[in-house]
Amino acid sequence: MLGLSKISDLRIGWKLGLTSGLGVMLVAAMILVQMLGNGQIKAGFSDVLRNEGSAKQAINSKASIRGMQIGVRDVRLATTSEEVKKAFDLSPPGTPAR
Repeated sequence: MLGLSKISDLRIGWKLGLTSGLGVMLVAAMILVQMLGNGQIKAGFSDVLRNEGSAKQAINSKASIRGMQIGVRDVRLATTSEEVKKAFDLSPPGTPAR
């Protein structure tokens, strides 16, 4: 062990300095890894929120399209002017008319 014999020949002050420097470098590396990990978690969380918003928009769009399809069906199947008025009424069933 060539490297170990050279370290054992050093004075105690140098040995203490090397070990404390190594300790400081390890702590700095741990802080860096923690910062990088937090950044990745933050980016992942923002991706989740964006995907959740997209899913909500898709669900709302699907519900709106179904409502429009039902409205068009009601207008198409209306045979009297009263049924046409009822089909064009935009208020949902069970709510008072405007």
